[in-house]
Amino acid sequence: MKHHTMPSLYEDYEREVIIRLLKTKSPKEMAGMLSQEMFSSFLYRKIFKLCQELLEKDGIIDIYQLTSQMKTAEQKKFLEETEKELVVTANWRYFVKKLHQEYFDRLIQNARSFDEMKVIQQEIDRWTDISSMEHISTGADTLLVDYYNKWETSVKTGFKALDSVIGSLQSGDFLIFAGATSSGKTMCALNIMLNMAKAGHKCNFYSLEMSKSQLQNRIISCEAGINSAGFRTFTLSEEEQKKHLKYSTDELPKLPINICTDFKGMTVEKIINIEKKSDSEIVFIDYLGLLKSNVNSSQYEKVTALSTELKRAAMEVKKPFFVLHQLSRNFAERKDKRPCLSDLRGSGQLEQDADMVLFVHRPSYFDPDADKTLLEIIVGKNRHGENNRIIDFSYYSGHQKIAEKGVQSWNV
Repeated sequence: MKHHTMPSLYEDYEREVIIRLLKTKSPKEMAGMLSQEMFSSFLYRKIFKLCQELLEKDGIIDIYQLTSQMKTAEQKKFLEETEKELVVTANWRYFVKKLHQEYFDRLIQNARSFDEMKVIQQEIDRWTDISSMEHISTGADTLLVDYYNKWETSVKTGFKALDSVIGSLQSGDFLIFAGATSSGKTMCALNIMLNMAKAGHKCNFYSLEMSKSQLQNRIISCEAGINSAGFRTFTLSEEEQKKHLKYSTDELPKLPINICTDFKGMTVEKIINIEKKSDSEIVFIDYLGLLKSNVNSSQYEKVTALSTELKRAAMEVKKPFFVLHQLSRNFAERKDKRPCLSDLRGSGQLEQDADMVLFVHRPSYFDPDADKTLLEIIVGKNRHGENNRIIDFSYYSGHQKIAEKGVQSWNV
C-alpha cells in the first residue's frame, strides 16, 4: 500500500487537496474553503466542480456517482489511483492553506495595476474570512519546518543594535530607507549590503544615481580605510593607493555583489524579470524616485504606483527589497528635524505598503554645532516588531563608513 508524503511543489497541492476532499468526513466544510478558480489544472478543476455539484445535491460525495460522471480516461485513472492511496485526512487544512497561497501567488504574478492588486486583496480577504477559524493544533507539526526555512533565507543588517529591533529581512519584505538629500542614505545602504555580503548573502544593487566606479570606490574606501575625498581631489597618498589596489584585487572579487547601473528606463517590471533569473537573496534600489513609471500624471500618483509595484515585486520574486527614498523638503521647516512617516516624499501609499521604514538622520546636517560624528537610524515603521526606536551610529564621512556606537573595525 502506498503511503502519501508531503508534496514539494505547489502544483502537487491541487492533487493533495482533491484526494483529501474525496476522503475527508467533512467534505462540505472543506469545499467551502475552495473555489474552482484556485485550481490551475483542468483535471482537478473538473473533479472539484463535480464534487461541488454532488455536495449541493446530496450533501455527500459518493464515489460511485462521481465515477459515473467521469468523461475521460485521465479522470477515471485518477480516481482509481486515489482508491489505492492511504491518506491522513486530519491535515487537509494545511493543504488547503497551501493551495490558497499558490492561488494568491498566481494572481499577484499576473497583476499589472494598482486596481488589480486591490481586487486581489479583496479575494485574499474573502478566503481568509472563510477559513480563519480552525483548531489550535492545525498545522502545528509544520511550524519548525517553517521556522528553519525562514531562518535559512532571512537576511540581517549585520548591525546588532539595529537587528535587535527589526529582527531580519525575509522573503517578500519591502523596506523603505529614507533620508534628506546627501544625508548618507547610499553610504549607509552600502555598509549594510557589505555586512550582508560578508555573511555570505548574494546582493543585487540597482544604482540609478551613481556609476559603477563611484560605488566601487566607496566600497573600497569603507573597507580599506581610505579617505574617499582623495578620489575627487586627486590627493590619494602612496599608501592609500597600495591599499586600494590590494583590496580591489584580493578582496572585492570575493564579495557576492552584483551592480546594475542601467540609468535609462529602469522599471519595476525589468527588475522583476532580472530577479526571476538571478540567484540573489536581497535587492537594493537607489533610489525609488528615479525608477520609470507608466503613470504620466502627478508625482503623487507616480509614487503611489511605484510603491504598489515594488511591494508586488518583492512578493513575486520572494526576496526582500531594500529601497532608498527621499524625504519631502517640508520637514526641514520643523523645529524638530528628526524625520517621521509623514515626511516620506510623494505618497502615503509608501507608508501603507512598506513592511519597514527606516530613516537616516544626522543632527549636524541641520545644526553646525551638533556632533558631526553622530548618525541616527530611526525605525519609523516595523510591521513585525518595535517602532519609533533610534539607534546611534558613529559616522566617518571621509571613509564612507558607519559603525555602531563603541564599535570600530579599523583606525581612522
